Amino acid sequence: MAQLEYRIPWRLVAFALLFCSTIALGRYLTLASHSGPPTFWPASGLYFAFLFVSPRREWPALFGIALFSWLLGHTLSSVPFNLLLVPIWIIKSLTFALGVLLFQWLDRLAGKHSHLKILAFVAVGGLITPLLGALLTVPMTSFIHNQDPLMTIRYQFVSNSLGILVVAPLFI
Repeated sequence: MAQLEYRIPWRLVAFALLFCSTIALGRYLTLASHSGPPTFWPASGLYFAFLFVSPRREWPALFGIALFSWLLGHTLSSVPFNLLLVPIWIIKSLTFALGVLLFQWLDRLAGKHSHLKILAFVAVGGLITPLLGALLTVPMTSFIHNQDPLMTIRYQFVSNSLGILVVAPLFI
């Protein structure tokens, strides 16, 4: 009888620990003197980068690990659980996946032209992905945080955009 070998996916374990930690600490990254929404959300950059470098066959596992880590990170930072967090996560994950697929496609089209790759990254990672995620989740996030929808879009867009633009290049 053949024995199956099981290997621990250390890369995914490292992602889970980093992602959970950045979420737990991320709420303290606000520029305001009072506690408010974070101005910079490094977890977005980490998630975007890990999707980019991971084979698509690992994406379902990455989605599950990220959801668990996201909920755990919020719990560790004393964010009260709300059932709406799950559909928000699903929508954000789908927008990130679409953003990564679009960036990978543009990256292949750019070929060896590094300036085009940088423009594609800024357009997709810094503009399209965070804006789409903010627009699609605004009804739920503004309800949870009891905020004006336009203010919610602004906070979501800016914090996720900065997170992707600053953190993702470190891992890609």
